[in-house]
Parts: sequence; C-alpha cells; structure tokens
Amino acid sequence: LSLQFAGGRTLRYGENPHQQAAIYGTSGIAGTEPIQGKQMSYNNYLDVNAGTGLLREFDEPAAVIVKHNNPCGVAVGANLLDSYISARDVDPVSAYGSVISLNREVDRVLAEEICKTFVEVVVAPSFSPESLSVMSRKETMRVLVLPDPSPADEIRTIDGGVLVQRTPEYREHWEVITDRDPTPDEMKALQLAWKVCKHTKSNTIIFADQKHTLGIGAGQMSRVDSAKIAIEKACASLKGSAVASDAFLPFPDTLEVAANAGATALVQPGGSIRDKEVIEAANKLQMAMVFTGIRYFKH
Repeated sequence: LSLQFAGGRTLRYGENPHQQAAIYGTSGIAGTEPIQGKQMSYNNYLDVNAGTGLLREFDEPAAVIVKHNNPCGVAVGANLLDSYISARDVDPVSAYGSVISLNREVDRVLAEEICKTFVEVVVAPSFSPESLSVMSRKETMRVLVLPDPSPADEIRTIDGGVLVQRTPEYREHWEVITDRDPTPDEMKALQLAWKVCKHTKSNTIIFADQKHTLGIGAGQMSRVDSAKIAIEKACASLKGSAVASDAFLPFPDTLEVAANAGATALVQPGGSIRDKEVIEAANKLQMAMVFTGIRYFKH
C-alpha cells in the first residue's frame, strides 16, 4: 500500500489548540477552501466530511446539521428553507456552532435564516450573490461550495500502521419479520432514520418521522442508553414515530423503551441469537419491524 498526497496546507492547529496540524489533498473536501469567511479548522474539515457524507444519501431538498462528527438534526422537505428550519429545530441548542450541509442553492431568505444562529460552516452546491452578501456580515462564518464526491476507501491510522476498509453503501434489501407491515408513512420514516443511523457514532438509536429526525442518541456504550437519550432529546412527540438501530437488538429492552415512548415501527439489522424473542415482543406491542441484513457500526 502506497499513499501519496499533494497540496499540503498548514492549519491553525489540530483537534485542540496545542496540536499542530496540516491537511493534504487536492480533490473533494480536502481540496476545498472557503469562498468567504475564516480559514477552515481541523475540526471543520472533519464535520464537513461527516455532514456531506450523510447529505449525499438524499435526493430531495435536505439539510444536515453536524456537531462533533454526529448529526444533531436532519430534515427533508419541499424546499430547502423548510428543510433547514426543521433540521435546526430538532436540537437548536446543539445547532449553535455547528456545520450545516445543504444540497440546493442557498438564496437570500435562507441565508438570513441561517444567520440567526452562530454557525461555523455552511456547505452547499452554490450560493446566490444576495446570500453571500447576507452571510458576509458574519465574518467568522465559513462558506464552502460542496465539492464533487471523491470515492475512496476509508483509511485510519493506528499505532504502527493503518486500517483500510470499503466505504459502506446504503442498501434497502429489507425483510418485514413481524405480523404487521409498516404503513407507507412508517416506511418513509424508517428509511430516513436508517440513513441517519449509517452516519452516526455507535451505539446509535434514531427516532424520525417522514420528514426529519425527532431524537438522536449517539455514541453510547449501551444501546438502551442511546434510546433513552434520543427520547430525552426529542423535539416533538414520538407518538407514531419510527426508530432505527445501527446494530441488532440482543434483547427486547430497547424495542420496549422505544414503544413506550410512542414508536410504532423499527428497523434493525437482525442476526441476534434472540431475534425470535425480539420479534415476539414487537408483535405483542403491535409494532412493525424490518431486518436490513446489514449493520452500520461507526467508530
């Protein structure tokens, strides 16, 4: 394995102010610099990478808000303004100081809405001249043109070497394994939750409806704790919501916690030795449940 990168640029500092850092690469996010605002930081690049990776899962107008490499609000809608407002309002506290990724042009009205909150970076395919004028008032806000994706394997350093793996694809070869099928609305919500799940640190539990995430529980050692955090942080009632789990449920407890919060459908990989017990619990609770057959651990 031979790795070569050009275009090295020194960054102000690394993940923390006492760490030196640089970025190498001339394509994709690594080759992108702001068209407006401050220099990008090490953490900005990481969050832009996380946000745009999730953003590319959606064809409809979508907004992804990321903080510390995890989504804190994701929404789709008829237009980008509605999507952004919905995503921000999922967790407005966490949206403060976040990185926003959008998949349509930013106009003046949307720029004014974005400027109501302190934002580190805004990424979009294009920006109208009026939107740039509005955002120029926020001198520290970095404005980035969304780069074309640069397909590559994932590479991570460890002591003494590197780990390399294929970037996981989003797949929907799902199997309904409960007595009840998901309704069309539940299926849309499951699809959104599963896409967000794929890009959120494990263990993760995502509650969603057809248009946006409702509650996100990320990065917990206990799956049940992730569910409880998602419920605690929910921006609205979870009655009739769908829930996604990035890995199989080894016990019915997470499903029962989700059902008690109001969820009526669940998507998970399946594959536990106790799948039968979990399926029986779902049927008893009249929940629809689908197995994906693939896991989306993210470390």
